[in-house]
Amino acid sequence: WGTLTAVTASALTVAWVFARAQHASLVGSSVKISKRQVPRLGQLFEECARRLRPPLLDGFVAQNSILNAYAFGLNKPHAIVLYSGLIEHLDDDELRFVIGHEMGHIIFGHTRINSVIGGLAGVPGLPFVSLIATAAFMGWSRCAEYSADRAGLIACGRLDKAQSAIVKMMVGPKLASAVTVEELEKQAETLRWTPLGWLGQLGSRHPFTVYRLAELRKFAASKDYKQAMQILEREASQ
Repeated sequence: WGTLTAVTASALTVAWVFARAQHASLVGSSVKISKRQVPRLGQLFEECARRLRPPLLDGFVAQNSILNAYAFGLNKPHAIVLYSGLIEHLDDDELRFVIGHEMGHIIFGHTRINSVIGGLAGVPGLPFVSLIATAAFMGWSRCAEYSADRAGLIACGRLDKAQSAIVKMMVGPKLASAVTVEELEKQAETLRWTPLGWLGQLGSRHPFTVYRLAELRKFAASKDYKQAMQILEREASQ
């Protein structure tokens, strides 16, 4: 137990140092979102925070044409980074989904687990132990994406915009208008519960995009989602 405690303490220390260093790097090389800096995003962050109530966090914009975003942090303030390509090609509702998705990762503790366990999963050990640990972490990470998508949908409030945001990140903004979500969901059914579908995701931290689209539709039709939206509507009317 002494060795395990020492390894865990070391992993936490290293993860904390790297998280704070990464945060400092963002402050030095990216634009911190506020009411004065990129006010459009500052407003969207405030709206999403009112709905989801995440812990203290900072938002940043980094120059990158790739349509992507990420969240990280072990403690407050956590950080959400949006690439500039997203801001150029997504409308406000689509950005609400992306921001809400990343806030979901923070709210559910995914960023903390990812910072610590994500590094430990690849540490060499007994035969097959590292492989099993990595596969287990990847499986958890895929489930975490579904949870974050649900947070994004609650922040956005529109299934069509949540799905269109994912499609734009999947094929790019120019081709997105030529893609039908219903057809993508049919693609998901050809893979679901098949050995090849399972193997195809085994080494990935993200589930198949077609799975995410289908699961979002299921959640939007669920009792939990409808109750969440009713609560938000009541709070907004008070």
